[in-house]
Amino acid sequence: MRIKSLHIHNFRALASLDLEDLPDSGVVLISGENEKGKSTILEAVRTVLTVKSKSTSRAVKALKTIGGTEPPEVRLRAVVGNYEFELYKRFVNRATTSLEILAPAPASYSDSEAEDKLAEILAANLDPQLRDAMFITPEESGLGLKAAMIGSLTAALDERSGGDSGSDASGIIAAVEKEAARYYSPKNQSPTQELKAAEAAYAQAQAEREEAETKVASLEEAVGSVEAYTLRKSQAEGELPQAAQRCAAAAAELERATTASEEVARAAELLEQARLVEGIAREKLEDRRQRANALKSAEEELDSLVPQVEEARASRDEERELVVGAKQEIEAALDSQAKAKERRARAAQALRLSQLAGLLEEKRSLLRELSELVIPETELEEITQEQVAAIAKASQELEVATAVLEAQATSVTLRAASPTTVERDGEPLEVSDAQELLLTQPTTLSVGELSLEIRPGGGADESAVARAKANLEGLLDEAGCGSLEDAETRLTAWREHVAERRAVEVQRRGLLRDRSVEDIEREVEATEEQLAGHEEIPTVAEATERLADAEAALAEAEAAVSAAQAKASGFSEQPAAQKLARLEATLAAAQSGAERERSLLAEAEAAHPTEELENALAAAEEATAEKKRAHAAAEEAARGSDLGLAQASFDAAQAKADSVRARVDDATAQLLRLEGVIKVAEGSAEELERAKATEEAARTRRDQVLRRARAARLLLDTLLRHREEARQKYHAPFLAELEQLARPVFGGRTTFMLGDDLDVQTRTVDGATVPVSELSSGAREQLALLTRFAVARLVSSEGVPIFIDDQLGSTDELRLMHMGAVLRQLGSTEQVLIFSCAPNRFDYIRDLDVREMRDIATY
Repeated sequence: MRIKSLHIHNFRALASLDLEDLPDSGVVLISGENEKGKSTILEAVRTVLTVKSKSTSRAVKALKTIGGTEPPEVRLRAVVGNYEFELYKRFVNRATTSLEILAPAPASYSDSEAEDKLAEILAANLDPQLRDAMFITPEESGLGLKAAMIGSLTAALDERSGGDSGSDASGIIAAVEKEAARYYSPKNQSPTQELKAAEAAYAQAQAEREEAETKVASLEEAVGSVEAYTLRKSQAEGELPQAAQRCAAAAAELERATTASEEVARAAELLEQARLVEGIAREKLEDRRQRANALKSAEEELDSLVPQVEEARASRDEERELVVGAKQEIEAALDSQAKAKERRARAAQALRLSQLAGLLEEKRSLLRELSELVIPETELEEITQEQVAAIAKASQELEVATAVLEAQATSVTLRAASPTTVERDGEPLEVSDAQELLLTQPTTLSVGELSLEIRPGGGADESAVARAKANLEGLLDEAGCGSLEDAETRLTAWREHVAERRAVEVQRRGLLRDRSVEDIEREVEATEEQLAGHEEIPTVAEATERLADAEAALAEAEAAVSAAQAKASGFSEQPAAQKLARLEATLAAAQSGAERERSLLAEAEAAHPTEELENALAAAEEATAEKKRAHAAAEEAARGSDLGLAQASFDAAQAKADSVRARVDDATAQLLRLEGVIKVAEGSAEELERAKATEEAARTRRDQVLRRARAARLLLDTLLRHREEARQKYHAPFLAELEQLARPVFGGRTTFMLGDDLDVQTRTVDGATVPVSELSSGAREQLALLTRFAVARLVSSEGVPIFIDDQLGSTDELRLMHMGAVLRQLGSTEQVLIFSCAPNRFDYIRDLDVREMRDIATY
């Protein structure tokens, strides 16, 4: 697989990214600061190849730009096997997929058809384990790579080792494994069904023999128990007649006690009914007597109220004359009060006008002062501190790039005793005394007929100087400045102008106090309108004195009103009139109540005269006395029987009879059970002999199966040992490739020991062996990269890009140089993409293709 181009939109932190014209082989460095989306590029490549666009997983939803509304989009152009295609996917919102096949035959697919065709192409031409192994990120770059799990690598190793990866072409191992699998599980070597069946059959035979022995023992025990249960049944049957007789006698006594108790209860119920009738009769007679007493009380109240009402009428008339006099006195005081209020209002108006006149003059003076404060104008264009800082940083970067270029460039010194003209690449160049030339590109110097062609080394690179210069010129053009000094001078002048404007604005805000000039002008106009028509306006002092005199007069008038009202307040409630009204209402209510009681008593007497009620009460009292005598007689008759004792005696007799019957029934049941046990156990001795014979046969069968299982296991272990020896030959190509890559980095004679899965176990340098877990972090980091490089070299025909993200952070300068040489060598055949925030780690890679994130991405 080779990636031709990649375009990303609205994917995590990236608003857009355009990565074009990627070479089929070589090393491409994508450089940028942390959190600028470098790792996002890897995630986008992995996602567009492996995740369906219509996926609704949480991971896919998280691809959207934070706070953004547009869906994530990825467009990838790549070559896989014989196919060249352009793949486009949009995720989350309006999810879609399109696949344009460009070679070998043009075709177009969309949505599910595109996903299916992509899966078909990748399954036929791309090893997914190899693809995942070549994504070398901080999370996936450990030494735990099990290279044997990469199918394309194992195929390559089979081919290089003569087709012997440790598998047995003749199928002998497979046959032995199949035979061993009859007895032991290949996964955990636990016994399989056949061996378990033989063991289970033997265990079953043992259990059947033990069961037969138990039956024989049970038969002997049952025979001994029959005699005991026969005796127990006989004894219980002898006790049963006496227990039944006692139970019958107790039942008869309980019936007699129950009948007596019921007679007492019936007599008590009749007595309670008689008492209820007597109570009703007594209540009726008492109600009649209370109604007669109520009529008598109402008539007595009427007799006492009449003289009280007459006396109250006389007091009410006298009170009315006093109220009229008090009202006239209040009216006179209120008239004086109104005149005093009018006088105070005129004085207050005069004071307000005098104050308005003073305020008008203050506002006119404020407007004059504001008109004198003018905000200064300037022709300066604004320039910010951030712009100046950016220009200073760009200027410094240009100086650094120039210094680096000069340090890396080839230096040629020309000397002439007198001014001489030479040609530099066909252009004249004046030389006097000693003149130094810095050369970064191939240059031809000509002096007369002599030409000198100078080819500088590959270390000098003018591109960094050009980029720094273009960046500085762009910032200066944007700020409208010619140089850094010009920008700093303009920033100082602009700050002085801003400070002057702020001072004027502070003065104006202090005078205006959250108002505008227009607000004050409107206030002046409104004040002038209020003062119009008032020709003689007193001074504030004169108006204040007049107001004080008017308020004193008003206070005196209000005091007079208060005194008159206080005097009249004693009559305001008119207590005599209120008392008369209460007495008259009470008299009317008493008259109505007496009439009502009189009418109700007459109606009650007409329905049931008092004499009739008295006779009914006497009859009810006599009936109650009769029922009381009957109840006492019933209690006397029941005194000789105790219902509780009779019930307890019956329960005890019944329990005794039930217990005896239960013993008879239990003994009968046990005898029947023992009869069945004895019958079932007949022939148990013969059954025990058969079980012993079956157990011996099962043991013999178990031993035979176990011997075959152990023989198959021994044969398999022997074959596997020989296969392991063959597998060492299979590991050799991978070891050779890894050791060839590692020697320039680790030096000396470097070798490794591999595990069964081609994972690195130890490293040996000049005879010193160290487990990889004990290597330094830098060495482990380098070895993890070299392992994957070895895989890539061995399966180069698969053509999988190598992605290296944020690596070699723990590598020293010397090994950075060696790793640079390895990467350049790898790039001669492979497509390598490096992502780093520290591009200087890769300065040792010749012909490095550098892409800056700021040039290819937006946020």
